[in-house]
Amino acid sequence: MPRLVHVVRCAALLAALVLVVSSGPAFAQQVPGGSGWTPGPGAILDNTYQGFIDQPQPGASVPASSPFHVNGWIVDMAAEGWAGIDAVQVLQGERVLATGSVGLSRPDVASVTGNPFWANSGFDAIVPAGALTAGPATLTVAAHTPGKGTWTQQVAVNVGGGGGNVSTVPSTTGLVASITSPGPNEEVPGTNDATVYGVGYDTRTRAELGAGVDRVQVYLDAQRDAAGSQFVGETVPSSAQWSVHWEPTKFNSFRHHVLFVYVRSAVTGEERLLTQEINIAQD
Repeated sequence: MPRLVHVVRCAALLAALVLVVSSGPAFAQQVPGGSGWTPGPGAILDNTYQGFIDQPQPGASVPASSPFHVNGWIVDMAAEGWAGIDAVQVLQGERVLATGSVGLSRPDVASVTGNPFWANSGFDAIVPAGALTAGPATLTVAAHTPGKGTWTQQVAVNVGGGGGNVSTVPSTTGLVASITSPGPNEEVPGTNDATVYGVGYDTRTRAELGAGVDRVQVYLDAQRDAAGSQFVGETVPSSAQWSVHWEPTKFNSFRHHVLFVYVRSAVTGEERLLTQEINIAQD
């Protein structure tokens, strides 16, 4: 779930937000625009921005070889009738890594602040695989406003060289794995009953090992054990066809996601990591 612990742990920020709600836009410019948002290209007027990068967190490890989410929330406290942000990008230096979505559902922000117009203050972008090289990196979230330019916040991360504790297995080893459904960028209904299907077998298997795969694990939004990773489910396949049942409605706080599927060989203990970008319908 999206986190708002930054807000509730910061009494001063919450007090400022409540004052804005009760006093109206004319008072907003008197409130310090904390939370690390700073002027970017074309920025003008006062800093009246609040919000946080929820994922990744500072110091988190992100993969170089797989896509990952950058998301959170931001509001312009001087905006009237909406959150005030019309576009967002993720950059490294001056290089644009991803263009994201804004106006995403964040009912927790509206609930804590008491401002119903901030219920759609979320943002989300997916940095594609291979966009970053291994090592330390600083990501910049650039939020654009219609009349006040661009405002930014940064987060420092560590870029891993590969799949963490996973040994990514070339096809020549004999471990074969694929995701059958959902397909790339398929929209999954936001229900309590869905299934991830796929194929997994090892050509080197023996009779007592069946298809040669003894575990399939499915995670969402980050690699296993990485910050922001959400466990979907796992199975012990009885044949070359595997399936994992899950509840998309538990994860539909924002639409776009990445599936991370781990298929383990019963022959060698090796694992293959599969990724698939999907969408979950928001009812």
